[in-house]
Amino acid sequence: MDIRRSSRVQHKRDSQVVETRDSSHNSVLSDTSNKKKRSKKTLKALEADNSLNVDLSSATHEVNDIKHISSQHPMGKENEEQKKTKATVLSDLSNEVNVNFQSSEIKEEIKEENEHQYKGYGKLSLFEQLRLKNIAENEKFLKEIDLTAQTSVLAPPPAPKKFTKTVPKRIEKVVYTDEPRRESARLKNKPVQPIYVESDLVTNQRYIEPKVTVAPHVIYNGSLNDAGSSSNYEELKSCLQNVAAVEKSERPDSITTKALLEKLSLMKVNDKDVARSCQGRIYDAKFHPANSKILLATGDKYGNIGFWDVDAEKTQGSKSNGCFLRQPHTLPVRCLKFSSNDFSKFFTCSFDGTLKCVDLNKCEFTTVCNEKDLKFTHQNYPDRNGFHWFDFMQDGTSLCIGEELGHVVIVDPRSPDEAALTFVNGMKPVKCVSTHPTKPYLIAADYLGVKVWDVRNVKKRCIEELFHGRVAHGAFFSPLTGDKILTTCSDDYIRVFDSSIIATGSIKVALRLRHDNHTGRWLAPFQAIWHPRNEDVFVVGSMDGARKLEVFTTDNVTSRPTLEMKGNDSICCRNAFHPSLDVFAGTTSSGKAFIWR
Repeated sequence: MDIRRSSRVQHKRDSQVVETRDSSHNSVLSDTSNKKKRSKKTLKALEADNSLNVDLSSATHEVNDIKHISSQHPMGKENEEQKKTKATVLSDLSNEVNVNFQSSEIKEEIKEENEHQYKGYGKLSLFEQLRLKNIAENEKFLKEIDLTAQTSVLAPPPAPKKFTKTVPKRIEKVVYTDEPRRESARLKNKPVQPIYVESDLVTNQRYIEPKVTVAPHVIYNGSLNDAGSSSNYEELKSCLQNVAAVEKSERPDSITTKALLEKLSLMKVNDKDVARSCQGRIYDAKFHPANSKILLATGDKYGNIGFWDVDAEKTQGSKSNGCFLRQPHTLPVRCLKFSSNDFSKFFTCSFDGTLKCVDLNKCEFTTVCNEKDLKFTHQNYPDRNGFHWFDFMQDGTSLCIGEELGHVVIVDPRSPDEAALTFVNGMKPVKCVSTHPTKPYLIAADYLGVKVWDVRNVKKRCIEELFHGRVAHGAFFSPLTGDKILTTCSDDYIRVFDSSIIATGSIKVALRLRHDNHTGRWLAPFQAIWHPRNEDVFVVGSMDGARKLEVFTTDNVTSRPTLEMKGNDSICCRNAFHPSLDVFAGTTSSGKAFIWR
């Protein structure tokens, strides 16, 4: 009974201790909730302090209860088991009390040290206090072992760097004395040149032919022997007389587009079919219409005319190798054509303002038209003149010429004394002219576009004006029926117009292809040309990295070429088809010519 009573008392005491512990814990939490600015570390420290006080109070209560129970026991004697349990309980409680008292003593020591060392820093948490104590002990240990002295012996301090002043190197200026300097005509009060003339400096070229010199005065009439080297004159004369003796043949039949593309795809350039026929930039090239001999004529920017006998055999005594050079003009030759009615007539026009005719039988040239006789003068530039392009009229004899000041001149070589018919196309130079093969119409290309004229009534306004936005370098009627007009413009477009019905507002764009026509300063502008026996195929040069010629058809919707002709090693700006043979020529701005066959 006594044991039960003692257990009940002990259970009651334990419940009271738990209630006091809970109440004290709740009171601590209520106090900390009111202090909102206190940190989490401070809350943890407070909870640890409260739990320590509660453990000490509960331990003291338990010891007192056990002593009270033993004093009031009725028998006054205890069993050995009860003594053992009592002894173990008292020992445990004493150990717990000693630990709690030791922790409280450590806490009081740390608090006293912090108050002594860190005055003015405010109250520190228990964690901060322990951290500072560890730091102090570590510093004390390092001082005892004298670690700082040992490190100074092992690694001496680095020597201070010496400051050296750097002086920048002086860059010497490079003076170019060999190259010519550009000079301003405005600063020297000199008139500006109306026509750009390139420098005559010698460049690195594979083959340089001696430049043909011209007399100070312009040679309007004379022999081809006087306009060039006399060493190969006899060879040139025999070559020209052979092709002039060929009789006029019937016009070849037209060819289908499919058959023509197959033939063009099989054409190649052989090693022997490459030659330098002129000295400089070639502006035009034409084949002689004879079938017996392939003769190519070219004109360059120095006023030279080159004749190339493509199939000429190389002999030991000959130095020409089939190429002959003559200079009947003093300024660039812009256009040249063989007469389709008389194979012995060859016409050329130049910036020097003359249109010349070369008689292949006599090897002589005469002046057909001189611009000075027409008395075209510019208000600001009186020396501005020159012929850009010409074409044969429907009769095959009369010629229409495009002039620098915007005029179109129609002359008849059979009667040079008669006054020429002239009309004004515009204020800008006429870059290209072309006549209708069967009707009395002609087109003139200038800086604004292309104009269509009726030759029977040129005093009135033009029939139609095809605006392009920029300069049109080429405009040609289709060779068979004239139902199409092919134009090449600097706005990087090639256009095909439907000219089957020529009237005001009736000419519409049938095809518009995007093409890179920006050749730049050192190349001749592109000109797309028709095939002479087909009105659906035309050829133009290419600015792509891979040197080639591009063949298009009028039913091509995309800007991709229908066929590519390769074999040339440079850009071919001006090209020509043979009128009756399957031969094609491409010329460059360095004076070279390539033959595809």
